[in-house]
Amino acid sequence: MLGKVKKVIEKYDMIRSGDRVLVAVSGGPDSVALLAILYRLAPELGVSLVAAHLNHGLRLEADDDERFVRELCLSMELPMESARADILELGRSQRKSIEDMAREARYSFLNQAAAHVNADRIALGHHLHDQAETVLMNLLRGSGPEGLKGMDPVRDRRYIRPLLHTNRGEIMAFLAGEGLSFAVDHSNEDLKYLRNRIRHQLLPLLESQYNPGIEKTLARTAEITSREDAFIKDQVLRILADWKIPDSTDNVCLDISKLQALHDALTRRIIKVLLERFSPDEKGVFHVHIQKVIDLAFFGKPSACIHLPFAVEAKRDYGRLILRRRGRGGQGSGYCYPVPVPGRIHIREAKMFFEFSVIDADHPEVIDLMSEKEWAARKYGEGIQRAGRVYLDYERLTFPLKMRCLQPGDRMRPLGMEGTKKIKAIFIDKKVSRDDRNRIPLLTGTGGILWIAGSCLSESVRITAGTRRVLRVIYDQDSEKSIEIREGLL
Repeated sequence: MLGKVKKVIEKYDMIRSGDRVLVAVSGGPDSVALLAILYRLAPELGVSLVAAHLNHGLRLEADDDERFVRELCLSMELPMESARADILELGRSQRKSIEDMAREARYSFLNQAAAHVNADRIALGHHLHDQAETVLMNLLRGSGPEGLKGMDPVRDRRYIRPLLHTNRGEIMAFLAGEGLSFAVDHSNEDLKYLRNRIRHQLLPLLESQYNPGIEKTLARTAEITSREDAFIKDQVLRILADWKIPDSTDNVCLDISKLQALHDALTRRIIKVLLERFSPDEKGVFHVHIQKVIDLAFFGKPSACIHLPFAVEAKRDYGRLILRRRGRGGQGSGYCYPVPVPGRIHIREAKMFFEFSVIDADHPEVIDLMSEKEWAARKYGEGIQRAGRVYLDYERLTFPLKMRCLQPGDRMRPLGMEGTKKIKAIFIDKKVSRDDRNRIPLLTGTGGILWIAGSCLSESVRITAGTRRVLRVIYDQDSEKSIEIREGLL
């Protein structure tokens, strides 16, 4: 088992000597096995480990699972990062399913924990059976190659899946051989979830009636599809570069004759890539949207227009296909970006870049900030703005963080004020135009609005004498000059 996992790590260059690896541990058999295997391999690989556990609060046993993981880490003398999240409340407030909200909160926590411990990699316990389930689930949903490739062994050069070629039987045998116990999540038996129905009904049927090695077959299909998908992605990026289509723009103009000259597979992928650039998380673009754009470009009237998700319109102007935001007033509607710490995001709707990092309170920038006694009394916290920088007390933030546009009824407690004030009233005070109000990003946590970009900070996250760590936000407009600067520096 150890040798098999080590070969996978080496094959995909998952870990390098000197790395610190954050291991996601739920307490279930897969994550316990992952932690134990990496613990055994750590001296040989030359890496250090930190465990991470998020208590979702979804089950009565959630607290027991957290205690189990903590005791497991103590037995291995490994440090552990932990946090809690009210998934039900978050899901209701953001109108997301429990599955989607739990996944989003989990990855947000892992990113925060990795930043806290300076981890180079985040290890996840997905295995061969999970890969088979994912491929089948995406197939049933009508996914193309991007879905049928399943989960990548390495994603974003950060997330790694060392057990992806290991089956569940091997994992259980390893745990039994090592005498390791694990927590049991009974929600995995609930057949109201599609993944559970695939796990307990469809896969066993396929295995018993059609192909005893269905898991390996689906995993092999995913690996083949992944290679071919990577090739198509590379071709698309080359074509867009040749056509001088920038990575970030609210207005794309394509020569229809050039699209027609391409293979249909490339044409559709180009349209998909360009439409996804208008999406906050580069998701939500489906076959129906791509087909509408294709029909418009190739079969529509010489001058016609259609509306698409994310306030996007596609317009045919004789020999040109134009993709753009719908009107100035709609540019800020509906966007919401997850905030990575550390990391950076580009909010196209606001035409702004943001870079997030954590620094100690004894950093020269913070010391210089605190030396100015008058800053706390300045109206709306303008005194903590430093040439495109703002500083927040990291310990007082409420995760996950997001940057979104204005919503009806939004309020916050501006720095130096006792009570709250409507964001709309703050904008009126600052003479912000109606058109601009919906585009200005708001940094939010689960506790409310923390910062109006470039303007107003919340009293709840101001830096004090007791501050230990600081969230530093560097921001700028995405002018051509700033893009060139950031491409050179970041």
